[in-house]
Amino acid sequence: MFGVGLNYLSHLKRLGSEAPAHPLAYMKPESALVGAGDEIDYSPLTCQLDYEVELVAVVGRPLLDEPHASDCLLGYTIGNDISARDAGKQIGRLDLLTQKAMDRTTPVGPWIVTADELGGTGQPALEMRLSVNDEVRQHDNTRQMIFPLDELLNYLDARISLRPGDLVFTGSSHGVGLETGRFLRPGDRVEAHIDGIGRLRNSIAALRRLSPARARGRLGQPLAP
Repeated sequence: MFGVGLNYLSHLKRLGSEAPAHPLAYMKPESALVGAGDEIDYSPLTCQLDYEVELVAVVGRPLLDEPHASDCLLGYTIGNDISARDAGKQIGRLDLLTQKAMDRTTPVGPWIVTADELGGTGQPALEMRLSVNDEVRQHDNTRQMIFPLDELLNYLDARISLRPGDLVFTGSSHGVGLETGRFLRPGDRVEAHIDGIGRLRNSIAALRRLSPARARGRLGQPLAP
């Protein structure tokens, strides 16, 4: 799985950030996946669990030297790029592994819609929304990406060859908890919706707790002898 940060102008404006010069890409392990209807883990490593509705491109074949990189896609699905926003704060540096790659924190689904059903090759223009406990928190359109889909796919494939089955998260819009201070809590019901694809529903599991010594070690701090 590949992810891309800061790829919607509305999100950048809310954060007071400038557009990056190139896609800010990262990778996620398979262990981060969560299915439709399943619980999202609430790790003891965070107190700021955040949501991000995203269009996810599903790679169907290797990318060739062709005008539209999106020709390599099988289709699209919905993703929720759950993020631990406070990851790294206690150790004074960015901790992207904790923020974006923890076990069972990346819902995807509920199915794949083939590219031809959503306009074929090129940039999709789909309304997307996310609600928490039936309250809409995010609403935008995928045509508002800073780096359009073809550019994202080319950027990634130039560094790591895209293969059938790869998932590419294409970024999220404004309205996330990072902007508002309203983060997810155990028991919350989260629904991500993209027109033409469907609805991805999940709930937040109970917070897992660790002993103080165990927690220090997991934050990257040395354990007491």
